[in-house]
Amino acid sequence: MVAQIFAGALGGAVEVTEFGSQAAGKGETAKVKHLLDNGANASAVDSQGQTVLHVAASGGHDDIISILLRRGADKHARNRSNHRPSELARLLGHIPLANKLELNLL
Repeated sequence: MVAQIFAGALGGAVEVTEFGSQAAGKGETAKVKHLLDNGANASAVDSQGQTVLHVAASGGHDDIISILLRRGADKHARNRSNHRPSELARLLGHIPLANKLELNLL
């Protein structure tokens, strides 16, 4: 099961996987802002324990990560593989981003 982020914006329920893959994961900053402005939970978790921040970090999207952090996303959240978003970024080759996350520079 995938946790729902919210109902209402974009005409219905939006799931974490949709939010992550279609917005945060693809670097769609405007869509992320729109969803958050309409009640999306920046800390929502899917069935794999992935937060939207994990997805954005995996894609190397600094701007989206900054937005999510300002909206209360937990940079210390761990997924089911026990990885924090910064660790995923590092594993996927986004070293400067991982360093910024760890040093609170975003």
